[in-house]
Amino acid sequence: MDVNTMEKKMPKADGKEFNFLSEDHIDSSFLETFNFDSKNQYIETTQGI
Repeated sequence: MDVNTMEKKMPKADGKEFNFLSEDHIDSSFLETFNFDSKNQYIETTQGI
């Protein structure tokens, strides 16, 4: 989110296209991790059913 305008910014695409396939097709080399250390915020993850 842009703190000046409070607009949500979409991430920039890397030029890759992916088909919507089952989890069996996930290429783990594309997965990324990041450090997150914040006492005032949390990341909520959900799983679609």
